[in-house]
Amino acid sequence: GKLSRDLIGTVPSALRRIGQNAGMESFSVSPDVNSLAGNSPFLLVRVVAQGDFMNFRRYLIGLGELPWLDRVEEIEIRQNPDIMEFRVTVRLALG
Repeated sequence: GKLSRDLIGTVPSALRRIGQNAGMESFSVSPDVNSLAGNSPFLLVRVVAQGDFMNFRRYLIGLGELPWLDRVEEIEIRQNPDIMEFRVTVRLALG
């Protein structure tokens, strides 16, 4: 499936909800508006979350259930002294 351009505004809340269901914390969701230039068929979204590795696994499974997820572009994991931070860039298909 593809995400309607009219529904792009719902993406941050949908990704936060998946994170909350997975038990992740401190969510930041940033759509890359530059990826929409030139009537691009894709939208890049950067997500930053904190939590443990098993919750992150559940988050990735939740992402995989989105019908308009084209692919996960990048995953970066940072181990801080008290918690792990996960940075993910996803590419969403637009219709």
